[in-house]
Order: sequence, then C-alpha cells, then structure tokens
Amino acid sequence: MKPSLHRVLADEGFRLFFPLAALHAALWPLLWVALWSFDLPFARQIPPGIWHANEMIFGAWGAALLGFLTTAAPEWTDTPRLRGRPLWVLAGLWGLARIAWLLGADALILPATAAELAWLVLLLAYFLKVSLEQRSTRLLSFAGWLFALTLAGLMARMAMLAGQAEPAAEWLRIAGLVFLGLLSLALARITVPVTNIVLDPSESTSPFRPHPGRLNLSAGLVALALIGQVAGLSPAVAGFLWIAAGAAFMDRMAEGFVGPEAFRAEIMV
Repeated sequence: MKPSLHRVLADEGFRLFFPLAALHAALWPLLWVALWSFDLPFARQIPPGIWHANEMIFGAWGAALLGFLTTAAPEWTDTPRLRGRPLWVLAGLWGLARIAWLLGADALILPATAAELAWLVLLLAYFLKVSLEQRSTRLLSFAGWLFALTLAGLMARMAMLAGQAEPAAEWLRIAGLVFLGLLSLALARITVPVTNIVLDPSESTSPFRPHPGRLNLSAGLVALALIGQVAGLSPAVAGFLWIAAGAAFMDRMAEGFVGPEAFRAEIMV
C-alpha cells in the first residue's frame, strides 16, 4: 500500500521542513507584494523592513534549521529519529508565527512571539534530552547556539512589542549572525565524513583528518565577535573580529582542496 503524503512528510525532519523553507522563501514575498504592494497596512509602530528581516531569519532559515537539526541529531547520536506528531507540532508552531508576519499586525506580535519561542525551546529541549539520555556532549555546542538564537529572538520581539524599531533591528541582526555560528558547526560536522567518503568510497580508511584545533575555529571566532558586538565594542574592533571569523570560514573552505577530488560535486557544494 502506498503511504500517504502526510505520512511521508512526517517520516523525517528534512522531508517536512525543507519544502516548508523553500515554499516560505518563494511564496511569502510574492504574497506580500500581491496583497499589500510592498507595504504592511496593519503595522503601526514597527517598519515593514523589520518584519521582513524577522521572517527571513526565523521563517525561511528557521524551517531549514528545524529540518537539518531534527534529521542530523539522530544520526550523530544513533537514536530514533523524530517522526509523526512531534514534527507536526513543531511545524504548526512555526506556521502560526508565519501567519502573523503575513498580516503584519502589531497586535499579533505577542502570539507570534509565543509560537516562535515555543518551537525554539522545544528544539533546544530535544537536544538537551538526547544529550542527557546518551550521556553525550556532541549536541551541546548546537544547544548553546540554539539558546543564543532563542535569546536574540526574544530580545528582538520584546523590542517590537515596545515599539522600539532600532533595538529590534539590532537584535535581529545579532540573530542572523548567530546563524553563522550554527552554519560553522554544521560544516565542521558534515565536510569531514563527506570528504572521507569521496576519498575512500569503501569507508575502510579516513584519509582526511583536519586538525582538531581548527575544526571549530570558525564557530569560536564567530562567538568571540558576537560577544564583542553585544558588549558594544567600537566598530573598528568589532570589524577586525568579524574579519578574523571570516578568515576562519575561508580556512574551512581551503580544507576542501584535496586534489582532483575537490572538483567532485559533493565537495564543491
């Protein structure tokens, strides 16, 4: 018997959330233009640009994050994957916040905040639960960045509730930069096994072994730059910290030059 679409989508995190991320990124701006002609008529205190930034970070990127982490965490810890109702609950909470943005009504900021924080906290709780049950520290770094993303989202929404556009924009910018930390951790976890499979499809050896101190260098420097940003360092000092973080990302990319195999699609992507 052919399984239903509902069952297929909820069989694994990426099957549900990656299509949601793509649909949101493609359709929501189109609906915004079609319905409101680049304006948000129900928004009073908060400029439309801040609503847009919030949706890019917690909407499209948020769905991609949900899909990746709910799929990767079971693989990294050899635990049963989330499927069925837990995934639909996360998708429902994520979707409720998206409806509030589409309307752009200041009165909906509070319920949207509750829904947004709910899926972030549930995802964080899932990572901590698996870590405790498996007595593993493999997910704790991601849990730390998820906590930072939750905190930045909370601060941005509190500023929006207070009608303070500038603090809201700054905290959303910080939330976007937190995604750099999450990206660097994801790259550190993904590129090593992928490169080893490319170099040795038999998986009998591990010819690619990056220096342990460089594995999480980019995440560490992003964290340092973020701390400087929140602490209010001068633009010059903060700029140098972000240049250093960028150099660490370039270092991660340079590790992809492993001979002719560097031109394989798996590594180039």
